[in-house]
Amino acid sequence: MKSLLTVGRSVAPIYGVEKATGTLRFPADVNLPNMLWMKILRSPHAHAKILDVDAAAAQKLPGVVAILTHNDVPRVLFGPYQNEIYPLDEEVRFVGDTVAAVAAEDWNVAEEAVRAIRVTYHVLPAIHDAESGAKPDAPDAVLNYPEAHEIQAGDIRPEQLGTFGNIIGLREGGPTVVNERGDVERGLEQSDVVVERIFRQSEVNAVSHEPRACVALYENGKCTLWCSVQDPYRLQDSVARVLNLPMDAVRVVATNLGGAFGVKVTGRFAILCALLARQTGKPVKIWFTREEESLDSHNRSALTHYVKAGANKDGSLTAIKVRTFLDNGYWPYGGLGQNIAFAICTRPIDLYHRCPNVKWEVFAVRTNRPSTGPYRGRADAESHFPIESVMDELAHSIQMDPIEFRLKNRIHEGDDLCSAPKKVVSTVWVEEAARKGAETIGWERRASLSTSSQGARKKGMGMAMVIHSCGSNPAGTSQAEVTIDSEGRISLFSGTADQGSEQQTTLRQMVAEVLGVRLEEVGGCNADTLTCPFDSGPFSSRTVYATGIAASRAAEEAKRKLLEGASLLLDEEVGNLDIGINFVWARSDSSKRVRLGELARLAGGSISGKGIYNGKNDQLFAYGFAAAFAEVEVDVETGEVKILRLVSSHDVGRAINPMIVEGQILGGAAQGLGYALSEGFYFDPRTGTALNQWFLDLHTPSILDTPNIEPVIVELGEPTHPFGAKGCSEISYVGVAPAIANAIYHATGARVTELPMTPDVVLKALQDARRSSA
Repeated sequence: MKSLLTVGRSVAPIYGVEKATGTLRFPADVNLPNMLWMKILRSPHAHAKILDVDAAAAQKLPGVVAILTHNDVPRVLFGPYQNEIYPLDEEVRFVGDTVAAVAAEDWNVAEEAVRAIRVTYHVLPAIHDAESGAKPDAPDAVLNYPEAHEIQAGDIRPEQLGTFGNIIGLREGGPTVVNERGDVERGLEQSDVVVERIFRQSEVNAVSHEPRACVALYENGKCTLWCSVQDPYRLQDSVARVLNLPMDAVRVVATNLGGAFGVKVTGRFAILCALLARQTGKPVKIWFTREEESLDSHNRSALTHYVKAGANKDGSLTAIKVRTFLDNGYWPYGGLGQNIAFAICTRPIDLYHRCPNVKWEVFAVRTNRPSTGPYRGRADAESHFPIESVMDELAHSIQMDPIEFRLKNRIHEGDDLCSAPKKVVSTVWVEEAARKGAETIGWERRASLSTSSQGARKKGMGMAMVIHSCGSNPAGTSQAEVTIDSEGRISLFSGTADQGSEQQTTLRQMVAEVLGVRLEEVGGCNADTLTCPFDSGPFSSRTVYATGIAASRAAEEAKRKLLEGASLLLDEEVGNLDIGINFVWARSDSSKRVRLGELARLAGGSISGKGIYNGKNDQLFAYGFAAAFAEVEVDVETGEVKILRLVSSHDVGRAINPMIVEGQILGGAAQGLGYALSEGFYFDPRTGTALNQWFLDLHTPSILDTPNIEPVIVELGEPTHPFGAKGCSEISYVGVAPAIANAIYHATGARVTELPMTPDVVLKALQDARRSSA
């Protein structure tokens, strides 16, 4: 690839020193004079109706300033995805649901006041798992839906008004979504080999290191919030709705987040903070405990997949049949349940585009559990574990190399997409990622690993192929603005929060490249609704792609204006001018030059360019591809799995900053390791009470648990992006679990079908394999 000035270089992150020294400010660091502390009273029941709230004792406590119950707040719908919840409700739908909020002069007083509130509940039947909830005679997990007169334009999609029990969607009895082509039963009948398995995946929490926080200030009819959210513009809209304010009277600042992974979205805590700030006339702050962060942020769903797939001896896939049950939590109208269900049953089928017969049904089911939704690798971490496990087993059944089997059935450039109807995939570098990853781990050693195993410790090697969103998502919009002032200062204004993956460094590198300046000469701010243009937020690995296109377009427009101004001043054609190092000069005579600041001064004090990206009308659709490889050692007596090597190979189009890209690959793979081997968020099946909401009990891997992870970057470009980049912040998470499961299968012959693959789960798989062989 062509060498550029800043793009493609591993420059230091712009906030690196502040993060390393602990001086970077996060929402939890905001403290204002006369600030009150807010605490939330949470439901002890999985499903109940509130009959009465007695707050008299709490109100008498010295230092208590205000208490809110469902009787005290506007009955206005809002929400992170679609407006479907109220600030407070008389129906509580999971253990930990919000019942009341207290504002007090001290955190401990607020905590004491919460304990002093007495609530009378009418306990209702509850649903604790998706399959039970999908049964025709199951009790309703949600009883009360918004009345027709409460629904405003844009609140809830009309097709979601049809509610059939607990299954989200329009079909009575489900499924929520079905992806079907060909004749799957006939395809299975005509297969040379068929594999049938049941896969189960536990609910899992993102465990962001920064629990969410919000500080709300209400003065002079305006509300400002400093908040840990990825969607500041959605929160702005929600606060304006609930407080009945114009949009420009609400400001949300969400510049830096301490990790987010898709789960830090608009929630009740921020709305209640704003309501209490208005009621008390004082700033109000809430900062979640770890237990609250676990309970009141959405999780990756628990899932069960019934999978049956067939292939012929020549390696051709013949049929894939899947029925998936997805625990959607308490969302009344489904949150993003339908979207996730759609992606689960379409993207893996796009990856294996050559398969002629498919039927994949997804039942997204309301339950009385905390909300579920997008979490790093949205939908693909959920779907790739079962599909990649079955692909591996089919390859073994016909004695074909697992890589060659996958590549024979893979998607090709220009193929149409069932995950993005009416669009075709632009570039597909999955084979290159797989070949490079295989070379790095030494795939040719695979056959000799089992023979070199000694005693109870068996070695094996496995892989998984991955498709995931890289930002080409027409559901989101990104805007950006680039300005040059009379001092020559260049600023990028972007609405996307920086959640730890150094988005602002990457975006500023692209702006610097367009304008021919060094990275340190580009400043600006981000995720402040007062000063920055709209952005849907850093979801689905969209920032480097979608916001990057918007920022590049803004810089190009500013550049055009600079060149046009210089053309008049220097009496030169635009085509004979160059820009860089804070000057515009004539190519034919470099002494004819003018500073960027001077051009801005002559233009009235500043020159700006604006850019926008949506992608709705683009025919080409960009996807990221990857291949994960794992080498393991399994103790067949204890079930312990030791990861000897983990290779994560990625099609990134072009790495804007290779150091940041490698960091994202390493972080995603490490997080995927926890999903594979140790992490699960568990609930009492009788009461719905969370059993391990504390930090240590969530079993995220520490640095001592993490093996040497080897990132591989494949840079072959992406024509739909000005610098050829694809987003890559999530995809390294997705392939880790199936690659490890396939390595365990190679080492032992035991197929692990449950996540996490704890020693007891692995031992059970070993026992099942022995019984089957006997």
